[in-house]
Amino acid sequence: MKGNVRELQQFLGDKVVLVIEPSLNYRTSIKQFLTNLKIKNIKLVGSVADARRMMLTAKIGLFIVEWSLDEVNGLMFCRQVRKESAYQQTPFLILSVENLKKDVVLASEVKIDGYLLKPFSYEDFCAQIFNMLRQQVAPSKATSLLDQGEERIAHGDLAMAETYFAAALDAKPNSARGLAGMAKIERLRGNLSASISLLRTALTHNAEFIEAYRELLSIAEEREDRAGILQAAQILHEASPENPRYTLALARTYLEMGNTDASLSLFKKTVTLSPRMAEGYKGLGNCYLVKEEYERAMKSFKRALDLDEGDVGTLNSLGLAHVRLGQFKEGIERYLLALKLDASDARVLFNLGHAHEKRAEAGDFERAKWYYAQALMHQPGFDKAQRGLDRLEKDGAA
Repeated sequence: MKGNVRELQQFLGDKVVLVIEPSLNYRTSIKQFLTNLKIKNIKLVGSVADARRMMLTAKIGLFIVEWSLDEVNGLMFCRQVRKESAYQQTPFLILSVENLKKDVVLASEVKIDGYLLKPFSYEDFCAQIFNMLRQQVAPSKATSLLDQGEERIAHGDLAMAETYFAAALDAKPNSARGLAGMAKIERLRGNLSASISLLRTALTHNAEFIEAYRELLSIAEEREDRAGILQAAQILHEASPENPRYTLALARTYLEMGNTDASLSLFKKTVTLSPRMAEGYKGLGNCYLVKEEYERAMKSFKRALDLDEGDVGTLNSLGLAHVRLGQFKEGIERYLLALKLDASDARVLFNLGHAHEKRAEAGDFERAKWYYAQALMHQPGFDKAQRGLDRLEKDGAA
């Protein structure tokens, strides 16, 4: 124990142990446990807002966070801090009163280092702290190789990454992480079938290894395999219900399949989970277009444009909503803004032709014909544009 305590003190140095725990009783117990471990630099808060204020001035060496918090839960907070370079490797211990199997899966997804079920004893607390410390100070040979392999993938060095993953699998043949790493390499090389085979093998060794499902989702999206997307994204969503990446994938796929109600519900969940995700609001707008709720569609598209003003598809869809309401001038203005961003977008060119044709004012038929022709020039075989051009030329001849 004494050796572990000294190592913990050396590891933390002058950094703070930040405890986010709403319960006064648990805050008191944790403070006493840390004091017993000779840790003096401790900050205890009851909310993420208080923690964020503390993080402005304090250097954090260890996070101890309750899973259930009012503003965001412990998982979401960990996901947020892992995006900050200063905290990508900082040990993170989660506390929870719920003994749910999926919680452990969620914890591994965002690289939470320890998980402690309430109520816990001083011995339980110490065991988790020291286990986290060992992983930080002296990771296993296989873990070190896997870390290096993932680092090489991040740098695009697939040959060296393969060497590290192969060595890790020699040390630990059934490593799901190692097999998933090899699968990622095969995917990046374009060998999707080999990648899928490796991922399925990884899941036979660890059916809850979340990274394998994320890779399967990426492959399904690359292949535009709707069934594969739904299967992988649903498993990921069930394991991590607060990750908007998975609700977004499900929502898009259901919309493509014509299940507008399911799609709308999932897009709503996406923007609730991530209020600044433009794609979520864009998807909501597209659902409302299908349901012919054009005012709601416009509101959603405008919110999407507030977050990503340069999205051609959103401008195009907003223009379409205006046109559907008979607001041709406003619709054409939106289309022209989209065209400034991408002058070769056949969808926008066709919609401009259609809007001018529908408006039926002086000179609009000629403009409509010109836009239909431009759409065909950029996308030969665009059937709707060809039919529009043929229709106007026939009417003109008549």
